[in-house]
Amino acid sequence: MKPTASERSSATDRERALEPHLEQLRGATGIAADATSVVLGNQILSIAPWEREALRRFSAGTDEKGHHWPALAREGLAFLAKCGERAQEERTDDAESEDRIDEAAAGVAILRDLQVIIEELVRGGRMKEVKQLSDLRNRIHQGVTSMKTPLGPGAQIRIESRAAAMVPARPDSVPTVGSSAAGVTDESNEARPQRPTQFKRDAAPVRVIHQSVGNPNRLLRPLLVVLVISVAVLFGLSITGTRHVGTPVLTAEEFGHIPIVRSIEARPPSLFVRLNGAAWDGLSAAERLDALRAAASIAEQAGYVGAQFWAPDGSVAGRWSKKNGAELVTESSEGS
Repeated sequence: MKPTASERSSATDRERALEPHLEQLRGATGIAADATSVVLGNQILSIAPWEREALRRFSAGTDEKGHHWPALAREGLAFLAKCGERAQEERTDDAESEDRIDEAAAGVAILRDLQVIIEELVRGGRMKEVKQLSDLRNRIHQGVTSMKTPLGPGAQIRIESRAAAMVPARPDSVPTVGSSAAGVTDESNEARPQRPTQFKRDAAPVRVIHQSVGNPNRLLRPLLVVLVISVAVLFGLSITGTRHVGTPVLTAEEFGHIPIVRSIEARPPSLFVRLNGAAWDGLSAAERLDALRAAASIAEQAGYVGAQFWAPDGSVAGRWSKKNGAELVTESSEGS
């Protein structure tokens, strides 16, 4: 399947931020079979055996069809090299340059792609691959943190906004994890969220078929069991509501890199966000809207369809829906 225009644009922006190291890795056909490191610019990066094999497969064009790991490993290593170079630079007035913001945004975008694949692998029970990708994710997360630490709130908001544009939207029907060496398994089906069972009170009445049986209790007993279970399920649904199957319960940890987020209350498929007053008050209206969009992007990728943002005083400061996008809430908009 050819990439869409959105995917090409997202990939192009991300790749541009990671050059020239991506180009160096594209031509890395001479990586030894027992290599434990790779040189990018003036950086020497340690690589795990699976990362080495991913780079070798990618440069040789032999990676499995639809398999995203070699490309993500390549992008992740290029980003880590960028982090090493930035760490060696002296603090200057140019610390919040557009290049630095784009590089940090590329790192955040890679993290989001990795998280999607890791969650699918967990559902498929492929824990070895989960550990491998989690190790890479942790290293990239440390790099993102180090690159964002010297930046002000405004720059960090721009990072999140640009990162959202660097992650291509994927249809739910297209699995992001490639097939295993043994071929496609049922994992792709297991990874898809299942539709919740809907219970309708106005369902058609059950037809009772009368049969002549030797012992009526043998027929009544299983019917009573089914009736009791059905009542219990319906009662539970009336108390808790229908659970949105397949949507993870997000926590504040997933939003730790967004300064405006103080706490999270997840009620899939809706999300309620308590804002950090100090960070929120220091932003302009445009920056606030960018911040809402950055947080909403994480929620949308996790399967949520709406979010509400509360100011420290308990008032609604903003809202987001998958249908209408993000918007700020003011007194005038509330009254209209």
